[in-house]
Amino acid sequence: MNNQLTFLFTHVHFYCSCYANAVLQCLAFTRPLTAYLLEGLHSKRSLLGPKKDWCFTCEFESLVMNTKQGKSPLSPIGILSHLHNIGSNFGHGKEEDAHEFLRYAIDTMQSVCLKEAGAKPDVLAEETTLIQQTFGGYLQSKIRCYRCKSNSKRCERMMDLTVEIHGDIATLDEALSCFTSPEILDGKNKYECDRCKSREQARKRLSILEAPNVLTIVLKRFQSGKFGKLNKAVRFPEHLNLARYMSGDDASPMYQLYAVIVHKDVMNASFSGHYVCYVKDTQGKWYKIDDSKVSYLLIPFTDCGAFMTNLLWFFDREYDFHWNCLNYFKATLHI
Repeated sequence: MNNQLTFLFTHVHFYCSCYANAVLQCLAFTRPLTAYLLEGLHSKRSLLGPKKDWCFTCEFESLVMNTKQGKSPLSPIGILSHLHNIGSNFGHGKEEDAHEFLRYAIDTMQSVCLKEAGAKPDVLAEETTLIQQTFGGYLQSKIRCYRCKSNSKRCERMMDLTVEIHGDIATLDEALSCFTSPEILDGKNKYECDRCKSREQARKRLSILEAPNVLTIVLKRFQSGKFGKLNKAVRFPEHLNLARYMSGDDASPMYQLYAVIVHKDVMNASFSGHYVCYVKDTQGKWYKIDDSKVSYLLIPFTDCGAFMTNLLWFFDREYDFHWNCLNYFKATLHI
């Protein structure tokens, strides 16, 4: 069964909702997530429990189902009118940040998955949800004290990767290299060494310990201490190999681009503007989605996208992990 969706919103434009429209469209092209929603697994489990309050996953599942069934017109109003349920700082008629909305949406769906499983929010339960299996990975921070030569390692869960594009950085690979480059901890930033019992000069390096199945990369475009945006184009590949940025043993850290969110600012301001997204279907065709307007790209997005100020990239693994991910999640719920 082909679970690749067509486009979600074909009619209604909700005022100042472009940030949410763009994010929801990209999530709709995230195949393990939509495969789960198209099977109706969430609503089936919801019927077994007590009646509950408004649910983001229920609304998103309904949108996905109606899209697949060809129902029209479609509108995200069921989600946008309940933004305060996703994050207290979101509100109707306000232009918000797409990355912030994506984070809240994923965190909300993660909480729903935990409730479905009847699990307490401990580390083991969080590891087995569909959301963690789809978007989740791990970063590793390694610090080496220059005085005693001891090494300290710490792991941190990640749902996306935020990279900076300051200075001469002009490509995604350069941004990832900068993210994983060693940093010297000195002066006011010295390392508190447990072995030396004192603050010492040290070397710190971040790396990807465990790569996610769906890799979301965020460009940090805000200028420090300013409202302005670093408004420069960053070149990126359609196929990405994470091998040289990893410290873990991953046999296949190869990814392909399937969605991008672009922010078109007003007068170079980071707090206003308009969001559009670009998505790739299962036949490799790229489309631009500007709220309810959909247009086919005659040339590959990676050819024209190098001249755009991208904000968010969505990559998925090149091997077919989608059904493995879904079947694993179904097994944990005994479906």
